[in-house]
Amino acid sequence: MLFGSWIFFLPIQLFLHYIFILFSAPIQLWRIFSSKTLKRNHALEHATINILEEKYGIKNLNGLAVEEGFYISWTYDPMYVLETAKEGLHYLNQGHRELAIHKRCGTIALGANIVAVIFFIIFLILWGFNLFTLISPVIIGILIGKPVGIFLQRYFTTDTHVENIEILGVEPKYMPGTSLFRIPGILVYTRMYE
Repeated sequence: MLFGSWIFFLPIQLFLHYIFILFSAPIQLWRIFSSKTLKRNHALEHATINILEEKYGIKNLNGLAVEEGFYISWTYDPMYVLETAKEGLHYLNQGHRELAIHKRCGTIALGANIVAVIFFIIFLILWGFNLFTLISPVIIGILIGKPVGIFLQRYFTTDTHVENIEILGVEPKYMPGTSLFRIPGILVYTRMYE
């Protein structure tokens, strides 16, 4: 009986998810897009994660750009993160702009959700509220969300013009968020000069 009731509520959950994304996604994008510091810290965060994963073979790192720098989920020696952040800054300044794109960035999920919401609205207008209208946008979002997310990263949520950023230092600190579990991380402090 539990499985049957879950299936019954799935369309309602999807519908509510689409409504939530419809209002929250533009706010999230605008928050990043409107802050030069946040976009540059986001690019440097990605460069750092890309190099850490390549250099040390550690997978599934994640990060979060904030105004004062960026976090990296990390339980090892903080000096590795500091050295790698400086290396990432150097490479970005040398023109290695591809380092600012990360394949597991939250912007990828945001891109998939935006695509799903757009198709949900189109299908809702064309065919009304039904199972096809609810499920098809999820599938479309999964299929084309990654290229959309990469496009969003490249043109809206990162800025590789980091020549006026200085890395000030690192501090072991839990990643911010509302998770039930506290994720250990390293906060890399940056300062941007105009």
